[in-house]
Amino acid sequence: MKDRHEQAIHDARSSGPEDFLSSVKGDTARLIREHDWTSTPLGPIETWPQSLKTATGLLLAAPIPIVMLWGPEGVMIYNEAYSVFAGGRHPQLLGSNVREGWPEVADFNNNVMEVGLAGGTLSYKDQELTLYRHGRPEQVWMDLDYWPVPGDDGRPAGVIATVVETTQRVEAERQRAAATERLEMALSAGGGIGAWDWDVPADRVMADDRFAGLYGVDPEVARAGAPIAQFFGSIHPEDAERVQAEIAEALRSGDLFTSEYRLIQPDGEVRWVTVQGRAALSAEGEAKRFSGVTFDVTERRRMMDALRESEERYRTLFGDSTTGLCIIEMKFDAEQRPVDYMIVEGNAAFERLTGLFGADGKWVSEIAPGLEQHWFDLYGQVALTGEPARFENPADIFGRWYDVQAMRLGGPEARRVAILFNDITARKALELRQQVLLDLNDAIRDLTDPAEIAQASARILAEALKVSRVGYGVMDTDAETVTIERDYNAPGVQSIAGVIHFREFGDYIEDLARGQAVVFDDGGADPRVTDGGAALDSISARALINLPLIEQGKVVALLFVNNATPRHWSDSDIALVREVAERVRTATERARATVALRRNADRLRFLDALNGEVAKVTGADEVLAVTTRMTAQHLKVANCAYADMDADQDGFTIRGDWSEPGMASIVGHYSLADFGKLAVQELGARRPLIINDNLTEIPPEEAATFQAIGIGATICMPLVKEGRLTALMAVHHRGPHVWTEEELETVREVTERSWAHVERVRAEAELRESEGRFRNIADNTPMMMWVTDPSGYCIYLNRTWYAFTGQSEAEAEGFGWLGATHPEDKARSEEIFLAANAARRPFTLEYRLRRADGTYRWAIDAASPRFDSNGEYLGYVGSVIDIDERREVEDALRVTEAELRELNATLEARVEDRTHELQAAHESLRQSQKMEAVGQLTGGIAHDFNNLLAGISGSLELLSKRLSEGRLNGMERYIDAAQGAAQRAASLTQRLLAFSRRQTLDPKPTDVNRLIHGMDDLIRRSIGPDVELEVVGAGGLWLTKVDQSQLENALLNLCINARDAMAPDGGRLTIETSNKWLDDRASRDRDLPPGQYVSLCVTDTGVGMTPEIQAQVFDPFFTTKPMGQGTGLGLSMIHGFVRQSGGQVRIYSEVGKGTTMCLYLPRYLGEIGGGEEVLEQAVAEGGHGETVLIIDDEETIRMLVAEVLGEAGYRVIEAPDGPSGLDILRSDRRIDLLISDVGLPGGMNGRQVADAARETRPELKVLFITGYAENAAVGNGLLAPGMEVMTKPFAMADLAVKVHEMIEA
Repeated sequence: MKDRHEQAIHDARSSGPEDFLSSVKGDTARLIREHDWTSTPLGPIETWPQSLKTATGLLLAAPIPIVMLWGPEGVMIYNEAYSVFAGGRHPQLLGSNVREGWPEVADFNNNVMEVGLAGGTLSYKDQELTLYRHGRPEQVWMDLDYWPVPGDDGRPAGVIATVVETTQRVEAERQRAAATERLEMALSAGGGIGAWDWDVPADRVMADDRFAGLYGVDPEVARAGAPIAQFFGSIHPEDAERVQAEIAEALRSGDLFTSEYRLIQPDGEVRWVTVQGRAALSAEGEAKRFSGVTFDVTERRRMMDALRESEERYRTLFGDSTTGLCIIEMKFDAEQRPVDYMIVEGNAAFERLTGLFGADGKWVSEIAPGLEQHWFDLYGQVALTGEPARFENPADIFGRWYDVQAMRLGGPEARRVAILFNDITARKALELRQQVLLDLNDAIRDLTDPAEIAQASARILAEALKVSRVGYGVMDTDAETVTIERDYNAPGVQSIAGVIHFREFGDYIEDLARGQAVVFDDGGADPRVTDGGAALDSISARALINLPLIEQGKVVALLFVNNATPRHWSDSDIALVREVAERVRTATERARATVALRRNADRLRFLDALNGEVAKVTGADEVLAVTTRMTAQHLKVANCAYADMDADQDGFTIRGDWSEPGMASIVGHYSLADFGKLAVQELGARRPLIINDNLTEIPPEEAATFQAIGIGATICMPLVKEGRLTALMAVHHRGPHVWTEEELETVREVTERSWAHVERVRAEAELRESEGRFRNIADNTPMMMWVTDPSGYCIYLNRTWYAFTGQSEAEAEGFGWLGATHPEDKARSEEIFLAANAARRPFTLEYRLRRADGTYRWAIDAASPRFDSNGEYLGYVGSVIDIDERREVEDALRVTEAELRELNATLEARVEDRTHELQAAHESLRQSQKMEAVGQLTGGIAHDFNNLLAGISGSLELLSKRLSEGRLNGMERYIDAAQGAAQRAASLTQRLLAFSRRQTLDPKPTDVNRLIHGMDDLIRRSIGPDVELEVVGAGGLWLTKVDQSQLENALLNLCINARDAMAPDGGRLTIETSNKWLDDRASRDRDLPPGQYVSLCVTDTGVGMTPEIQAQVFDPFFTTKPMGQGTGLGLSMIHGFVRQSGGQVRIYSEVGKGTTMCLYLPRYLGEIGGGEEVLEQAVAEGGHGETVLIIDDEETIRMLVAEVLGEAGYRVIEAPDGPSGLDILRSDRRIDLLISDVGLPGGMNGRQVADAARETRPELKVLFITGYAENAAVGNGLLAPGMEVMTKPFAMADLAVKVHEMIEA
């Protein structure tokens, strides 16, 4: 009780005078806070005297029942434990007068009040009272202690009582005494509570009624005797085996038998009994009789369990409390100043919250040297005055904040203080964080300058952490420096703005460069700091936090926190610095975004206005005039110009410009080289040329070209189309000017848009011309033609219609044409037309049409829907043909049906004849279709090759002419033109060979995922920024054996087609790979053998394809693109390549949703040999007299190869066909390398010649050169070792490199 009493005193006095209820939990404390005290003599809580508040706080903290009776009336205030004691009278007792609250003991309490207010104390042990706690009288016993409570004036103002109910203990003691008495009586009488006697040999147990009742046996049966087993049935199953063993041992030994076990009563109740007895043994040691008594000890066991539970609650409340508790003894010096204190006793929470283990009996100066003096002063004041204290203070030595309640124990001479405390470090850190972040948000909310945001955050962070300095700097990890523009410094601390070299302080720059934060509590103790921290001391940075700021994986800036003296940085300090850094980064990005958004809005408004003005003009020159004028005025530049590039990529012509007043126009023809190396370098690389001051940034002789036309600063933006520099857009200032990113972006967008507008007006002009041509053709065709808009309204009928029907334009247009149909056909015709128009499908309709002379003739009307490039429905185009004569023939044929039926007997013979005729007709039709396809193919080839030959022959003609005239300047242009045409012819040939499946492939084991990854940048540049690219590569993708360059070309072609299908709005393009197992059904669907395949699919979200288009896409020269934008060879080339590689191509498309093109390639079960191929430009080296045999039936080829190899140092032997070449090979002449065409005259192809030659020259190296070769000709693409292939045409320099590599190999 003493420990509990001291704990109660401690808890009560730990509440502060101002907030004595806020920290107390529980319903009773809440009821006190909510009670209307104005209706009591005490008045409102805020007016209570300090002594009443202190006493209330004390009793609320106590774990035992305590009630305080305040004032003469004895107004009741009690704690949580007392509310349990009060039972049903709680909470009405709270605030009531004690005499009225407990009227049944009013006299008793009246005496208590008189004695207590007079300054006396009372103490009662097991005081018996009768109370009405639950509406009925209860006899209770209590330990009661009363003592006066002094008021603010020191005189007794109330009485405190501790009420510990002892009813259970008193009753238990009385029961135990009675039981003892009964036991004594039973033993003295030779009986007991329950007595029994067991005749062991006869197995008959005789017992009294009490024993029988406990064991659930009929008393009459027990008195007469029954087997022992009948009594064992009531023993608890968990105890039965043990009891039987104990009885067996007692029967064997004859020793005193004592046991305690449970009995299950007939009503299910479990009761505990203690049994004592002894067996009487015969001379032979056999048990004859076994007698004893049984005591019911159930109540004793219950009391023992209750006592254990009470002790456990006590240990939980005090020993296991999470609140730190300790008792200290103060030490004072001669002047009564506190200088130290000893830890008398502390609980486990004390050790955990302070880290001081085994501190009992030790002085703080020994175990926590350096503890702040304010702790000694506060505890010393409590010990001397007795006034409790409540406060929150930091203990830097522990790195924590504590919420502390302190009260004196005993008198002043004891100098002891009880302390209750909790660790509030986390709460304090959270409060600091919240306040800092609130201040930070308020400070930077309206700032848009990143430097001002950084400075404001530095000030707030420095003041919050109470450090010497905070600031930001720009990091250069290569130079190992930080450049600081501004920093925030505490009073008396010098700024370190400028360039700081990290190596002057140590090597921790290496951690910063890796993006790691650097934290020193004391730089002098850190091994990364040189000179013991003296350099850090010179800049007031003995302790520091350096936090690198990272953008796009690179350290770009530094947030630094410095303190002049050593300081422990807590986790919350570091976390706060990180959060402030993140908030500042976000605010800076927001500020930059706001400025960028405002500038972007200005740019977009300008571009919108530019679009509006340009849309009003119809000519390309007018577009450029408006564009240059508005761009120059918007950017406030001196000149804006637009130029077209010449074919040589050097010359350019400024077609138009706008100049400010006083500046001359710069229209004219120029050479890019005249403007210097930088111009050639940047624009040649398709990058914008940006010069802020040409007098300082480029050589004087190059700047002179700019200065000559009045230009000092320039942005020249290239326009690149199909990989070529097509045009230039430029803005200029007369003098120096630093160009901003916004100005550069504006010029870039204007350049792209101006080209788009020029293309638009050109397309519109072409459209007008096309429409004119259409009308001219339509008006002069002999059939009737018509066109509608999307609503079905007829907007055009050709002259033939008006001549046939006699209608005028006013009568026929719209739906007036129906007026020329026969009245019986009009409704049907209108219904069919409108239904077809709603469904946007083709239709064919026959009706009678009135001719101009008033007669009706049968006509067939056929129409197809029109769609633009975006799939938008435009209406119908249709034709009407007079079929009156055909109808007459049909009528005549119907008349002859009867005659045909008569010939039914000869039908079989006629059918057979007709079948032969139809088969012949079908064969003729197939031949005609083949010839038509060949005609389309050869026509397309002739058209393209004529163009290419014209370029080659024209260039060669001009070269010849200039050579004859001795004019050598500029010949490179014609050489380049001829070579370019030849290269395009080679590309066309490869495409033709691809879709004909006759190209020579170079299949290699290929990882398709790796191939796609290598093409990522190329594909993204090709599809442009409006198309979102997603690559979904299958994990564990199988290998396939294909020609990698052909697969790359095929993938790029599919991506470009997908891009065009999503133009102009863009969309999503997905490239996906997967492993496919094709069973019999799946393989039949794809026209492939069953097995394992690698699938490569390209999916777009474009316009999709109709089934009719899907059926034609692989046909040579078929294209849905506008004239001049597609050759129609791309997909046929892909189809040919994939089929030649043993695979298949499949299309899955839906109009308006998109298209998926899937390539299925056979799985390759081998491994990829060697490393990845590295492509680089080889340089040919000369030979050393080695002999090369060239076999080719084309004399020109032999001549060129012989000349190139001869100049390279090789001896060359020529042969025109296979047999003559083989004769040379079978001779004894030295042959180091055989170069042979595959297709040769004379009955032997190149592979046959090579194989025959190797019979006598097994080590002969062979290089096949071919422009057309079946795979079988070179071994189905599988060449023997020492054999390689080059496809015609090829560069002679590449041939020389290949020859050198093979000979030297």
